[in-house]
Amino acid sequence: MNMNCLAIDDEPLALDIIEDFSKKIPFLNFIGRCTSAFEAIEILNKQKVDLIFLDINMPHISGIEFLKSLESRPMIIFTTAYSEFAVEGFELSAIDYLVKPIAYDRFLKAVNKAYELYSLKLGKTDSPDTVAKPKPEYLLVKADYSTIKIKLDDIIYIEGLKDYIKIYRGGKPVLTKSTMKNIEDRLSGKKFIRVHKSFIISVAKIEAIENQRIIIGEKRIPIGEQYKENLNKILSEYRL
Repeated sequence: MNMNCLAIDDEPLALDIIEDFSKKIPFLNFIGRCTSAFEAIEILNKQKVDLIFLDINMPHISGIEFLKSLESRPMIIFTTAYSEFAVEGFELSAIDYLVKPIAYDRFLKAVNKAYELYSLKLGKTDSPDTVAKPKPEYLLVKADYSTIKIKLDDIIYIEGLKDYIKIYRGGKPVLTKSTMKNIEDRLSGKKFIRVHKSFIISVAKIEAIENQRIIIGEKRIPIGEQYKENLNKILSEYRL
C-alpha cells in the first residue's frame, strides 16, 4: 500500500534532497518534481497524488496560495526555510512542517505521520514492520576478539586500508575487516560523505577546507576529483 508523492519547490537542491529521501522509504512512490505550482497542476490533472511536499516561498504563486486553490487536496507536508509560516500551514490542515535544511530523521517522522493517516482513511492498519524506521545511531564493529559499539556521532572520519577500515572517534582508532563500500552503504543520510577513495568523513566534524584538503583537527584529508561534486552539493546546504 504505497502513497504517490510529489515535490514542489523552486530550488533544485531541495528537490534533490526530497527525492533522495523519498526513494529510501518503501511506502513512498515518488512520481515527480516540479519547480512551480503550474507544473504541479498538470501532474495533478493526470495522476493520483496522495502526498505533496510543498515549498511555501515560490515565485508567482506561493505554496499556501496554491493549496487554497485546490478543490481536492492531497495530504500536504510544507517545506520552507521560514518557520514563521508554520501556523498558517497548520490552519490549512497540513500534515507537518519541515524547516530547511531538512534532516532525514525529521523527514521520516513527517511521512510516517502521513502514512498513518493514509492507512486510516483506507481502513487499513499495517504492521509495525511496514512503517519506515530510522536506522540505528550506532555501529557494532568486530575488532580483535571483541564487538565494539560505536556511536555515529562519535565518528570523526574513516580510513580505508585494503581489506580493512580504521574508524577514528577520538582516542585509539578501531580497526576492523570491511570495505569502504560496505561502510559507506551503512552510513545513511547527510551525516557522512565519502570525499576520497580512502576516506569517509563526518560532515559535522569539518573545521575548514583549504587547498583541496579537509581539515579535521590535526588531520588533512585529501578531496578526490570524483567526489568533489557531491561534496559541494552537500556543503551548499550549510553555506551562507
